[in-house]
Amino acid sequence: MPTVKTYGNRQVRRDPLPGVRKTAAETALSSGAGVEEARAEKFGTIAHVAGGLARQAGGAYAQMREAEVQRADEVAHLEAMNGVLRWKQKRLRDPQAGALTVKGKAAMPLPETVGAEYEKLVGEIAKGLSTDKQRAAFARASMQEGLDLDMELRRHVFGEMQRYEATELTAFLENGVSEAVSKALDPPSVDKVLGTVIAAIKTHGPRAGLGPEALESQILAVTTKTHVGVIDRLLVADQDVKAKIYFEGAKKRGEIDGAALDTLETKLETATTDGLAFRAAESLWTAHGPKGETDAIELDVMETAARAQFADNPKARHATIQSLRERKAGVDASRADRKEKIVGALWSAVAKGATLADVRRMPEYLNAPGAIQVQVSNHIVDEAEQAANRDYTRGQRADGAAARAESEKERKSWGLLWQIDTPAVLGQMNEAQILALTPTIGFEHVNRLMVKKRGLDKSEDAVRAATIDENLFKTKAASAGIDAYSPKTDDEKADVAQLKEVALSAIAREQQETGKALSWERKDAIMQRIIDQKVFVSRSFRTDPEMVAALVTNPDDRAKAYVPLARLKSSKPKTLAKYVNYARSLKPVYATFSDELIEKRFGPQIERAYALHLLGESDAAVAAVFSEGQ
Repeated sequence: MPTVKTYGNRQVRRDPLPGVRKTAAETALSSGAGVEEARAEKFGTIAHVAGGLARQAGGAYAQMREAEVQRADEVAHLEAMNGVLRWKQKRLRDPQAGALTVKGKAAMPLPETVGAEYEKLVGEIAKGLSTDKQRAAFARASMQEGLDLDMELRRHVFGEMQRYEATELTAFLENGVSEAVSKALDPPSVDKVLGTVIAAIKTHGPRAGLGPEALESQILAVTTKTHVGVIDRLLVADQDVKAKIYFEGAKKRGEIDGAALDTLETKLETATTDGLAFRAAESLWTAHGPKGETDAIELDVMETAARAQFADNPKARHATIQSLRERKAGVDASRADRKEKIVGALWSAVAKGATLADVRRMPEYLNAPGAIQVQVSNHIVDEAEQAANRDYTRGQRADGAAARAESEKERKSWGLLWQIDTPAVLGQMNEAQILALTPTIGFEHVNRLMVKKRGLDKSEDAVRAATIDENLFKTKAASAGIDAYSPKTDDEKADVAQLKEVALSAIAREQQETGKALSWERKDAIMQRIIDQKVFVSRSFRTDPEMVAALVTNPDDRAKAYVPLARLKSSKPKTLAKYVNYARSLKPVYATFSDELIEKRFGPQIERAYALHLLGESDAAVAAVFSEGQ
């Protein structure tokens, strides 16, 4: 008979199997639910048991349990939404990286970019919730926050794009107007560019917040600006006729506002008149103007023709005459410049010793006006004759008439020099202009001015230093009773110019000897010393005048100059003692004379010797005085 095989002895373990199901009924875990759901079911079972107990205890426990569950759900929801709001604040409003700090067109992708980040955040937070109820509540709240987030971002993008569009529109209008104006000489191109600009205003203006009236105002402003620019460009190009035609067309179309309209009409009227006058002046100058460099400019003939041509147009007549006069002034100035260059070259050659034959072969001489040729030729001849006369006079030991004439000529030139020899005047002259003064002031003064001019041209510091010296001299001279600011007569001007030259030359010599610039105080002392050096000039039948030694240039005055012995005793005792001792050394017998006796014997010689010293004569000339009357 069949048998059943046995496994062997029964093996029984007391430990329960893990996760064993203790009931025949299906559970959440056995049905495949997750651990959390199983726990929830477990808690539900417990709650069910507890509910039974609670019912048995009168329902108090059930109420407590419901309150705790609700509290747990609410806290979980609060924590989840807190995470949303923290992220939202940082993502939107962080001062450095917040989405709301993004400007311009860079803000356009923000709703999609930030929205995707938000969806990811919400998903991560939802995973940490425990129950369906919590997840459902969070889903509803996060959805609303997401809508708010999207709305806020889109408002931001709208505002930024509106500003960006307005900025770009403004820039486009500016560039468009500039482009249209640049094509001023091609009106069809201007119209084409302007049409593009107006289309842009109509497209983008409403989105930039422009209403119908503002839109029309903007279009009028752009067309006005364009037309004004085009007309100005045409006028600059001397296209006044084209500018007038262009203006009339724009005005007829109503594309220029009232204020600009009045301005343009006035401007065009003036420009049209000026253009008409210019063309008329050109024609008159061609018909009646000079044909050569030396031809006379018959301005009266041209003006008469202009009056006849514009008898019924006063504005054009006046403008034409004005244009003719301006042209004459320009031609005169150009001729003067060319003449100045020629004269400068001629006198430069003369200054270097060129003979009359040499000068006459120069191209500048051949091109020079006749008056200049005569002036240069006469000057060379006169200089040669004067040199011969001086040699003859010196050979014959004449009475000094020639010397006096030469001195008078030099005196006159010093008066002219006063007007020129200042940093302000000399700094504005060129060398050709200075050389052209040769016939008037002579070579010596011309050379002096040339040296000073080249010194002024070195730097602004040189001009500044020369101006300071000039002002210092005027101050010192005025303190001595000499009007160096505005001398009235030619003699006064000559005195000022000559005294200044002596003072500044003394300063220049000392600076050259020391190799450095003198201080203001030292310059002041030198000028004061020169001004204080005075002599008397003997006059017959009247009081002898006292004069600054540097200004005694006339040979007759120099021959009669002296310094009273009484002044020497009071102001220069050491100098007087030096002359007394010199006189005492002339003869052995004088060695026994007292000072008083020497002064009585040699008084006139001492007075004369010191005057010659102040006048700048040599030591030999000073010593020669003491031999007089021996």
